[in-house]
Amino acid sequence: MAIVTKKEVLRAEEKLKMIQEIENGKKKTDMCQEFGLINSTIKMIWKNKNRIISAVEWNGPRIKQF
Repeated sequence: MAIVTKKEVLRAEEKLKMIQEIENGKKKTDMCQEFGLINSTIKMIWKNKNRIISAVEWNGPRIKQF
């Protein structure tokens, strides 16, 4: 029987923090370990970084998730 875990939803602020750390030279594999995420999740955040940054800038601290 497979164990089903609850899918974690990352807040836009957390995604923005990840983007900033990668831009500052932190490796994506280190980010996976730090946040407990799989590599494909980090890659999708990086791929959509412009959309995430725009959403946070447009909505400010009110945005909860993107």
